Amino acid sequence: MDKRRILFLAIIVSLFAVNAWADDVRLHPLREFWIKYKQDGMMMKGEIISQCRNWCNEAAETKKIKISAGGMTQVQNSRSVTIKDKIYNTDLDTGRTTVVRNPMYESIVKSVKRKGVKDLNESMLSAWGFRPTDNVRTIAGEKCRDYKSDQMMGVTNCYTDDGLALRTEAPGMVQVAIEFKRNDPGDETAYEIPNNPVQLESEAQPGMNQLEEIMKKMQMPSQAE
Repeated sequence: MDKRRILFLAIIVSLFAVNAWADDVRLHPLREFWIKYKQDGMMMKGEIISQCRNWCNEAAETKKIKISAGGMTQVQNSRSVTIKDKIYNTDLDTGRTTVVRNPMYESIVKSVKRKGVKDLNESMLSAWGFRPTDNVRTIAGEKCRDYKSDQMMGVTNCYTDDGLALRTEAPGMVQVAIEFKRNDPGDETAYEIPNNPVQLESEAQPGMNQLEEIMKKMQMPSQAE
């Protein structure tokens, strides 16, 4: 996996997966929603469905992506389910599931309880160098505003007023919503935790070093607190 891809994954984890890490805490302004994206770029093309329920204490992301490289093509058919401090990743073709512990869970929960989700999300955006722009888009019939980060190679995310991410653009890649619905968690079976997952080390998660640095930059409490 190249450095640019790892950086992009770290950004996505920090800005979106944070909405799935807590218990009895509202981690998103909306109780539930789902968004269907079309992704193109970085030699990958396909669809992603992101789902949220229980104020995003539970989240699921299902991907069907075609990866083309060196004249060869492979289809990634996978699902990620995040429940509290566990992230379950399933290959939907083989049925194999791995689980990793999110080492940032405790710090993020403490910060949400102390600051609230709105302030935390704003702090995350600021820590990554994202600033609101004057560019307002209409995507899938909804208006959203671009936030751009020059320090993150010009990555741009487009957010609605209530926190839905409808578009992400990174060098060589665009992910845009083609359909979404509020007050609907989407397919309930997507949140089911698979049986007999294989435990992996937390350090195997791409971009974790970058996330640790961001947490320090935001002066969040450490896990040792």
